[in-house]
Amino acid sequence: MAKSKPAPKPKIPPPPDPLQSAMDLMVNNVPDDVVLETLKEQSSLTAKEAAKVMAQAKGKILSAADFDRRKELGQARIRLTNIYTTSLNEKNTATALAAQRDLGKLMGLYDAEKIDPSPATEGADDSGPELELVRGYLEPLNLSAGATSVPELARLAAAKIIALQSNTI
Repeated sequence: MAKSKPAPKPKIPPPPDPLQSAMDLMVNNVPDDVVLETLKEQSSLTAKEAAKVMAQAKGKILSAADFDRRKELGQARIRLTNIYTTSLNEKNTATALAAQRDLGKLMGLYDAEKIDPSPATEGADDSGPELELVRGYLEPLNLSAGATSVPELARLAAAKIIALQSNTI
């Protein structure tokens, strides 16, 4: 008679890891007092041991949430540069411009003081010897009717010169 194999023993799942259980509960916004009681019941821990496990779980959660800012900025910069390059190669200008804009924001290029393209006119009030001299040259050209600021007279003069050069007048 052949020996029959003994029936396999039913596998009993191992008790849950108290640290992992605590982290799972905490990440799911379970109140601390409920986590403490659950740890005491599931893992047969004393209140002091359960509190210690909770402290470890909080430490691991905070550690996982922490990041190296320099590393993350570098990775984001590389990703955006790759998107920019790929977009240019595929002649997808809109995506390339969006990547360039996002890269500028990431690098903090837009946080700096804006560069004024016309620093000479900053705070100018159409007075002063140089502006009066410019006004003296531009007003006789009759570029506009009435009182016009020097910057506007200069713009009108430039437009007229451009028009003359392209023979569109």
